[in-house]
Amino acid sequence: MRRFVVAVVAALLLPASAFAGTGKTKTETKADVADEEADQQAEAIQAGLTAAKDGLHRCWAKGAAVDLHVAGRVVLGLEFGKGGHVKKATIKSDTTKSEPLTKCVIELASTWVWGDAFAAGGAAEVPLEFQSPGVQYVVRAEDAIEYKPKGGKLSEKILLDRENVGADKASLVIMSMRLATQMPFHKHTGAEVVYVLEGSGDFEGLSAKGPDLQPGDVAYMAAGVPHTFASSCCKKKDSQFLVLYAPGGVERPFKDPAARKEGTTVAITADEIKKGKADKNGPVPKYARDPEIKELPILGGKGSVKILMDADAAGDGAAYVGHLKVQGGAQVPEHVHAEEAEILYCLSGSGDMAIGGAVYPVAAGTAVYIPPNTKHAFTASKEGFEAVQFYTPSGPEQRFKPVEKAPPAKATK
Repeated sequence: MRRFVVAVVAALLLPASAFAGTGKTKTETKADVADEEADQQAEAIQAGLTAAKDGLHRCWAKGAAVDLHVAGRVVLGLEFGKGGHVKKATIKSDTTKSEPLTKCVIELASTWVWGDAFAAGGAAEVPLEFQSPGVQYVVRAEDAIEYKPKGGKLSEKILLDRENVGADKASLVIMSMRLATQMPFHKHTGAEVVYVLEGSGDFEGLSAKGPDLQPGDVAYMAAGVPHTFASSCCKKKDSQFLVLYAPGGVERPFKDPAARKEGTTVAITADEIKKGKADKNGPVPKYARDPEIKELPILGGKGSVKILMDADAAGDGAAYVGHLKVQGGAQVPEHVHAEEAEILYCLSGSGDMAIGGAVYPVAAGTAVYIPPNTKHAFTASKEGFEAVQFYTPSGPEQRFKPVEKAPPAKATK
């Protein structure tokens, strides 16, 4: 697994001592502080930060959920209570400019206990250097920022986009909507695929109303197809929709309102709505109901897939979406898609995903982006693995379909 690099550049103990380096410490004491005490404090800091390495990696991951290139120095100010417990943690300076990262660092540091080397009332400044590995393929939904426009009835978490995984084929978001919240009629310059995660949704085109979609169902809007949809559930819990945009860009205004000028989303005027409703042959969304889709065996019977929407069903080849299941312990051998990006969102279970020579653990709530022409493989844990699977553009899913056998040759006289 590729990890960020965090180095302790220097630590200044106030008023006692300071240490510098990564793996090596150097102490400078004031005249009234013994060298032995300063060494003990330096060792305690080194041990504490070593123990906190995984937690600091999680903090970088929270920043990288917005931008994989997040890097820089965070100077952390610590004030100690009894027994070396960190009573208060603050950010003295920050060049990462990542609010999710620094917020996480403060929360993490507030849990540290560095022992009796630190007397109550002591203080330290610990600069941490964060470096990006330059690539990222896996993002946890819990790390993604929830963007809420005014009104608060709708929110969006951007799981995968160009900034956090370098995705240039598509983007993936989770959209949450309160009961009866409805999107106005609109269309996109690319395709939109909506998979219902929780609750339900009413979808509609200009000339035809669609079904009330339940968890596991899909709505597919090809580029330029006017549509609207509303949450039809529930009073105490928002409906959640997993949304793929192919290509990406539609999600950008949630991050940056100025991105609306890019024109990836176009509102439908009242006159266009009136004309569209009268045109019974106009383009409309396509739908797939999970219970109605046949489950196809894969991996020699150790897995299955439901092809919810492909080029044949959608009418274009912008994206494929399917429901993937892998039995516990089963392996997907290493392979590559020359032209297509693969995107996965884990619904349940877990496993290890090998991408580009590194291994990444994945579990429920994890989104995975596999760029085109990138070797990848997967091993499911004992509990198995279940995910929503996308290809952009569609194509690789055709290998899941059974090969029709040619009829036997007729005997000739």
